Amino acid sequence: MTIGDPLELPPTMLPNSCDIFLEAVNAAVTIEEPADVANTLLQITTAMFDAGNDEYAYALLQKTFRRIQELDDPKERAYLLRLFVTLQCRQGLIDAAVETLPLIDDPEQRAIALKESAIWQALAGRPNDALKTADAIEDLDDYEEVLVAVGIKQAEQGLVSEAEATAEKIESEELRIRLLRNIAGENIDVEETNKTIESAREIDDLFHRSTALREIGITLHQNGKATEALAVFKETLNTVQRIRNTYSRTVALTEFADRLVSVGNDVVAIKVFRLAVTTAQEIDDVDFAVPCLCKIAGAQATTKLFDEALDTVKVVEELRNEIHWKSPERGPLDRDLAAVIGKLAVALEDSVEEEESIPLFQKALDIAHNIADAQCRAVALMRLACASGDS
Repeated sequence: MTIGDPLELPPTMLPNSCDIFLEAVNAAVTIEEPADVANTLLQITTAMFDAGNDEYAYALLQKTFRRIQELDDPKERAYLLRLFVTLQCRQGLIDAAVETLPLIDDPEQRAIALKESAIWQALAGRPNDALKTADAIEDLDDYEEVLVAVGIKQAEQGLVSEAEATAEKIESEELRIRLLRNIAGENIDVEETNKTIESAREIDDLFHRSTALREIGITLHQNGKATEALAVFKETLNTVQRIRNTYSRTVALTEFADRLVSVGNDVVAIKVFRLAVTTAQEIDDVDFAVPCLCKIAGAQATTKLFDEALDTVKVVEELRNEIHWKSPERGPLDRDLAAVIGKLAVALEDSVEEEESIPLFQKALDIAHNIADAQCRAVALMRLACASGDS
């Protein structure tokens, strides 16, 4: 296969993800800026793990690490090392991630990496190690996020009194509510829930308030309290619609709809998704609007709302056609468009809609192959490879 040539797909199958990953890697090494090369290779490595190509991923992991260490700019190196720590944690290489921490010499990036490592230690059932790592965290909000992770793990291990004691140490209303909701689990108490709702209403930031309310509603729904859940969902939606920033409101609506689908409330989810699409179209900057719309379409595809996803893709394509073919703005736009069309094609194939999925995936590949910017092309191919690897 010649890199960059369109793939000829057999009539009844999607392409092998390894072939597309190879294209992505070859595109990445043609990028001019060393930091962009390292960043793109890091994304491809992450995607390889996500797609289950562990053998290739581990081989690329070390090469990516060396590329990052070779960077001259200390800020770029610190930023990418922080992302590398995240990748290590996600793959269960937590001790290796802790060993990477001293290599990050930028205080801001090291703080983020410390929080990330501590949270993963907690989730891995190592709360004492998590708290030890967290001792080096200076930001209170970051430290309290670690406490939430520690408390959740304590509750999962049956250490309810210890988890409740951890919750008492948390000053943030939103974070404390998140932990208490997890501690309650299936033993949710209506009176306690009402107190939690009142606490959520005291959160000043509307985005965070809506998140807290949404998750309370989800917990109620999961515990068979449909009427109470519906009331909280309505309050959540009203709170979201009061968010003044259009981008933030779009993100909140998308996340809300996605969570509604996760608990089987498709009817309301469709309405919220449509609100999200309408709101995203009100975002002035296309650089923000398109990723939002693609995220919505991706969520709709994943949740098998195919007609809704196809309608959202049409909106993206209309925006795409408004931008001149040779405009440098097209790179990121086509990257996101190719990714979401590929994801939709795979979701359709999983639902035995092969006649639609195969040409749709070919369309996604064609868009990716025609992206002039090497970094955007590499990332688009990487995302398509990850999608086809899940098929």
